[in-house]
Amino acid sequence: MKDWAPLFQTLVWPLFLGIVLFLGIVLFQSRGLLTQLFEAFEKRIVAGAEFEAGPRGIRLGPAPKAGESGPAPAVKAESGEAPRPGEEAPTPGDIYLVHTVRRDRALSTKKLPYYSIRLYLDAEEDTTLDNVSEVVYYIHHTAEEPVVVVRNRETSFEVLFSIWGEFNTAAYVYFKDGTKRKLERYLNI
Repeated sequence: MKDWAPLFQTLVWPLFLGIVLFLGIVLFQSRGLLTQLFEAFEKRIVAGAEFEAGPRGIRLGPAPKAGESGPAPAVKAESGEAPRPGEEAPTPGDIYLVHTVRRDRALSTKKLPYYSIRLYLDAEEDTTLDNVSEVVYYIHHTAEEPVVVVRNRETSFEVLFSIWGEFNTAAYVYFKDGTKRKLERYLNI
């Protein structure tokens, strides 16, 4: 029996929490409170209210209002200074972090398939990329080169590397006017 005690102790808390959660749901559902809670939540989102769940979880901003127009706010430099008058930085929708994937059989093993990744910038207007001075890619902390700086406009500031798994990556795009922007992308294979 002494050997079984740790198992029972391990099972007690999940079982207790499951019972409490089940009873809470039954009580809320029986009174319609859970339904009312979800309806109130839905109304707030439809109305455009901001919502955030968890410190690094889901974040929804206010919905755009119909007929709202005008220039997008300029992106500020890291120092907090706005771009000089007449030199408005590109808006977030102008520039994108893009990747392509190809299976790399030369690096693959029986247990781990490797993939060649091409990560680069793309923009709606070519002039947007002409205004980029450099891109600092933060690939992954386990990569051979986790931080890569690229200044080659002809290749759309591409970086090439191989991976065996999926992860998030980030790039800081530095513009010639001194502003910068952080772009993120999930590298799926």
